[in-house]
Amino acid sequence: MISSVITPTNKHSLARSIIALQNPKLEVFEILSVDDVKAVNKALDRYSRQGAVSVIVIRS
Repeated sequence: MISSVITPTNKHSLARSIIALQNPKLEVFEILSVDDVKAVNKALDRYSRQGAVSVIVIRS
């Protein structure tokens, strides 16, 4: 998990947490429509069955 005890609160601490992971599996979803939201929900359901999952939301 990215936040073992303390949740990262800025880009620097988030980057350090990601770098510290041994073998992270990364997947990026760009949400532009309702269909994209459904795809993300489906992927999260699938991944959560396999173990712990961290979700990072970036808004610009």
